[in-house]
Amino acid sequence: MVRLHSADRGPAPVGPYSQATSGGGLIFVSGQIPAVAGLEDQPDEFPEQVRQTLRNLSAALDGLGSGIEKVLKVNAYLTDKSQLRPFNDVFAEFFGDIRPSRTTVCVELWDISLEIECVALGPTSKGQ
Repeated sequence: MVRLHSADRGPAPVGPYSQATSGGGLIFVSGQIPAVAGLEDQPDEFPEQVRQTLRNLSAALDGLGSGIEKVLKVNAYLTDKSQLRPFNDVFAEFFGDIRPSRTTVCVELWDISLEIECVALGPTSKGQ
């Protein structure tokens, strides 16, 4: 059975979609952006935008009883390929020894510099 979720933490979705869905022991978090809950602005500097986006991703997972340590797969969308190095630096800082599989592509986005989505184990799943 597929469940739709809207976590209480982090910014609300900006369109007609669920913040996350779950099924089969997995959580699928929709693309998160560098928005700060309750504010219209986003951080100015790219590394801080990455941190804020990852904090939003973490908040969505935490709100569903999961967490960053249970992330299996990340898809990252950047608007400028020259930002790959700073993105990697912040990503490594945030995830530490956790190294989920990842796809990173350069795309055109609406008024934002990045978007990150993930798949993670749910709260009752046991990862290896």
